[in-house]
Amino acid sequence: MDGLRTALEAIQAAALAYPVKDLAPQLDKAPSTLYDELSLSRESKAKLGFADAVRIMVLTKDHRPLQALAALLGYTLSRPEPISRDIHHMQALRAVTDFLEAHARGDDYQALSPVREAAVEALETLWMQRRSEVVMYRRRGPALSKVAAPAKHSWWRRWRRG
Repeated sequence: MDGLRTALEAIQAAALAYPVKDLAPQLDKAPSTLYDELSLSRESKAKLGFADAVRIMVLTKDHRPLQALAALLGYTLSRPEPISRDIHHMQALRAVTDFLEAHARGDDYQALSPVREAAVEALETLWMQRRSEVVMYRRRGPALSKVAAPAKHSWWRRWRRG
């Protein structure tokens, strides 16, 4: 298997670039043992375990072995795009913090009401955004593809306003 050899070579390259003498103690191995396990020759009886291979990828922060394994199995590997959910989290955090600061200052009800509404709106937006992500993630086939998008306002907000 040519792809397997590529993955093993990628693990070997990651370990050798890190310096094996620094990597071996973190894997609870002697450097000579790790060198034997990383050897690609057929004469070597030592075998590198999967857990050690994963730990090498984590410690070296080299993901080429993972990419080689994905290619061997017919997959492509890519980092996920940053999700805009972080922006929604920060907006919700800021709105809730503003509300808590206003409450701690002892603002009266009229001053506190718009700040509270802004915090509720930010939390609702965050909740609806996360809910739509989950719905999109769960969609697998045509039977589930007709799932309705969540409503802008939730039932409890309508009930609360009367």
